[in-house]
Amino acid sequence: MKTMLESAMKAHPESFANFDTTKNVQDQLQEMVTHHSLWAKTLAFEFFLRKEGKYDINSYPFQFSSMEQLWLAYVMQEKYSLTWDGERWSK
Repeated sequence: MKTMLESAMKAHPESFANFDTTKNVQDQLQEMVTHHSLWAKTLAFEFFLRKEGKYDINSYPFQFSSMEQLWLAYVMQEKYSLTWDGERWSK
């Protein structure tokens, strides 16, 4: 998680300017996704997890081992259309 987060913070310092790594990371990542309601945010996150309407353990979201990693991947995809390739964020 540390490498992913540091890379994201370096790539988009403006979005992470107020990010505090000593606080709950997942909460802060969820706050970065701007949807009109909790319901809309939840639904968008679920669409991120599904591939063609079903869960596929071989799809991109299932490579992550923590909810923090998963939420960071979601934020970076939603805000910047970037995906994690194991070493860096790329289009």
